[in-house]
Amino acid sequence: MDQLTLQVKKILSKWNENIHIFSNRKIYRLGIWLIISILLTGLLFQYNTYSFDKFSIAYIEKTGAYPYIVLAFCILMLYLKRDIIIAEAQKETGLLYTVIGFSLAGLPGLLTFNELPFLIFDLLLIWLGIFIAVYGKAAIIPSVLLGIYGFAIIFPPFVLELGNFFPLTTATTLVFLLHPFLPISNQGTTIHFIDLSGLRQTYLIDAGCSGSASIAVFLSLFFLMTLDIPLPWKKAVYLLTFGLAGTILQNILRLIVLVLAGYWYGSQALWSAHAYAGYILFPVWYAFFAYVYLKQASKS
Repeated sequence: MDQLTLQVKKILSKWNENIHIFSNRKIYRLGIWLIISILLTGLLFQYNTYSFDKFSIAYIEKTGAYPYIVLAFCILMLYLKRDIIIAEAQKETGLLYTVIGFSLAGLPGLLTFNELPFLIFDLLLIWLGIFIAVYGKAAIIPSVLLGIYGFAIIFPPFVLELGNFFPLTTATTLVFLLHPFLPISNQGTTIHFIDLSGLRQTYLIDAGCSGSASIAVFLSLFFLMTLDIPLPWKKAVYLLTFGLAGTILQNILRLIVLVLAGYWYGSQALWSAHAYAGYILFPVWYAFFAYVYLKQASKS
């Protein structure tokens, strides 16, 4: 009996020792990640001229909140997947991850962006790079999420670089739908109409008016949903096509609302509707799309 008790004590002692070593290693790796990330963040701000005026509600209202909506959903997904990330973080990493991680963390020093969404991407890339170097495979999910956020902020400028195809298509479609009901016409991407008070109003349809931001948000949220609740590829393609078509139609509806507001109540009403219509119509549309998506997922 004494021999058995002694053996149990030895096992417990060894177990406690291993827990202590593991705990120390875990704290050590966490400390390395935090310290190096904070230092590189400080260097980024020191050697790049960023305007802190852009960290304001007024700037976000002016430029649009869509990148921060996507970022919020990415953070939510990161929280939901925390158990998987923590489990992978217990494992050892290798030299390859260290090289890749520090290479990514160094990229923001070579890229200078003045817009707030890109600055946030730079900062997150530093923290992700060091996380890859320290934790290896545990960074797979955070890397995918940062990639989704990066897509959301790069897609609208990409559409802008494509020229007038999307704005011209949007302006032509808008005029075609509204012309039977009010005096509206377009010259290229510029639309004109006479409001009820007899004043002529003129507006330019640019890439933003074409729905590039709402498409970017839709695709980003769609990628997040497929990451969390995957579908068979045929259903995924069907829903992606359906969702893109619905997002484009939602944007056309938004523009119709703007024009009608301007036609009935004047240009000030149009700009007021411009500020808020997208934040009402898109959530309603995406809530319906999410319902359809989850319905299909439940049948799979």
